[in-house]
Amino acid sequence: MKRLLTLTIAAALLGACASRKALTMPEPVTLASAPKVVPAGHVMVPHLVAYPDSDVSCVTNAGRHCYVLKGTYYRFLGGNWFYATLLAGPWTFIEMKYVPEDIFRVHGQLPPGVDSIEERDLPGISEE
Repeated sequence: MKRLLTLTIAAALLGACASRKALTMPEPVTLASAPKVVPAGHVMVPHLVAYPDSDVSCVTNAGRHCYVLKGTYYRFLGGNWFYATLLAGPWTFIEMKYVPEDIFRVHGQLPPGVDSIEERDLPGISEE
């Protein structure tokens, strides 16, 4: 009796599942203009200079437009934003709407005491 009840319930569940429409995954989006992202390279030690009244620091030995906020690095390169948990990468494309607002407040500005930052390629990200 117990086995018959189990089989009846299993058959009912299978029938209910079969009658539902299958879920389909959306088509992947291809970004034609995004720079190439390659695997992480060697270890780099960041030189950080904090912006006043901000949790954002400028990474002065990583070229222009490289910032760190709460342990995550952000880099603006080739008109696109990227993020990484290590300065050496790997770097991942991030849509502009997901870049923290604090980064935009300092973007393009040099922190006090920094006169210039030499442009430099980082391991794990390049313009191509």
